[in-house]
Amino acid sequence: MNEGELRNQALEVRQLATELVAKADALLAVMDSEGIAVPGQGTWTRARLEQIRRDVESNSGLKTMFELLSRCPQDWMTYSQVLDATGKTDRDMRSDLRSLSRLTTKLLGAKSWPFEASQGPRAASGRWEMTYRMDPVIADWWESAE
Repeated sequence: MNEGELRNQALEVRQLATELVAKADALLAVMDSEGIAVPGQGTWTRARLEQIRRDVESNSGLKTMFELLSRCPQDWMTYSQVLDATGKTDRDMRSDLRSLSRLTTKLLGAKSWPFEASQGPRAASGRWEMTYRMDPVIADWWESAE
């Protein structure tokens, strides 16, 4: 293949990449406006997330939890891991999560979190433990607004 043919192929690849980026941007715009379905929590949009951001960021336990979940989207995090990361007691973290539920009920009309919550494995204490994970798109919204 000569230099002219290589250049033409490179330009074609660049054009395809530009088109793919435009399509991805369009899809992300749709997700931003239509939202992401969070199992058991309803549909979340970027705007809904922004509605709760100030209150979440003013609560050290919730802020840390959101940061952890957004940095490892799709990975399940146990309640014990949340406690370890936040340095909160069980009682204080449960209070923080209740405050998130009250906030979303007040602002959005229903208890809804922007991450999944599921009954997970038994903790060292022998009790069943909650696990949490955040959708990658919601994680991107959270991270990009910082």
